[in-house]
Amino acid sequence: MKPTEFETAPFESVCTGTVEAFTYEQDNIGTDLPARLIHHDQVWGVKVSWVMSGTLLPIVKSVVKFVTTLYLEDMTPAENEYQFSHEVPATSGDAEPDKLTYHDKFEIPALQVPAGTYKPTVVVQAYLINGNPLPVAGFVEMRQLLIYQEI
Repeated sequence: MKPTEFETAPFESVCTGTVEAFTYEQDNIGTDLPARLIHHDQVWGVKVSWVMSGTLLPIVKSVVKFVTTLYLEDMTPAENEYQFSHEVPATSGDAEPDKLTYHDKFEIPALQVPAGTYKPTVVVQAYLINGNPLPVAGFVEMRQLLIYQEI
């Protein structure tokens, strides 16, 4: 899947970014394999990567943290919704001369989400380390996934 652009207004002239995500299912030896058909009793999850660039990078690294949130919208009549969140310190980014690269992984234990069809969406939002949100966020709407269970 192609990365999507971060919304960085009013900082777009000095801070830009991209974000991408994909679902995976863990195989029997612990390898994460991209998947959209997930057996309900298998460990699965979503991997997220984002890259920030621009002249604000030194400030981003010192006073910003990111919160990644995975939303699972149930597409069946039951309409259950699930939400998982993580904090990712800006200092954890892999630094290169002109960009910072971040990674996060939502690992969903087997049987935590019931069988059904879901629309996963990931949001990565920047916050000051004091908790105040910034108008900097990236969004990834992924293709639907099916968690299935044999009868």
